[in-house]
Amino acid sequence: DNPDRAVEPDHFLLRVIHRTADGFVAGDPITINHPVCKPNNDQGLKLMGALGSNHFIMIVQSPDWGDNILLFRRQDFSVTQVQSMSKPDTDWWGGHPYDDTRYILRYREDNSGEPVRYRLVIRSGDSFSLGTVMPRPVPTSFPGLASGEPQTFGPLAKIGPNTFREIRGGYVWQPGYLSSWHLTVNPSTNTLS
Repeated sequence: DNPDRAVEPDHFLLRVIHRTADGFVAGDPITINHPVCKPNNDQGLKLMGALGSNHFIMIVQSPDWGDNILLFRRQDFSVTQVQSMSKPDTDWWGGHPYDDTRYILRYREDNSGEPVRYRLVIRSGDSFSLGTVMPRPVPTSFPGLASGEPQTFGPLAKIGPNTFREIRGGYVWQPGYLSSWHLTVNPSTNTLS
């Protein structure tokens, strides 16, 4: 909300954009009074994902470097924050929506020495909870990148009704190989395997 990146932010803005047959219609900016870190220090907005057509989550980093999961409800051009949850010492790496009430999060606790984990965000009306933690299993590997390629964070991709695949290149298995993980969502128990 300020072109000067050295200015300490104290809120951020959202704007709802509707797609129409002839183009787009944008609503007025909406002020969200949730503190975020300076944009020149780190990534204030870490993740944004849909939980149905009228709800979405955002993960933002606060000035004390702690992360917060925020749930929003949209009605026409209006957006309201309905819940927040503090998750300090967590590094979020993305995710993928499963359906209108569940979203898969991929993250790492504390520091780069910790294993990657997955967890479902489960929405019920205007509130959410977090499902059981699933540590990422040992990957399968296959030749892919040249050995000089850096590590990359690959996206989760939906490959079946309940199945997701993640591919990461670089040195996570051995130089010059891609590593692959499969996730399956059990919708009746809200668990991952």
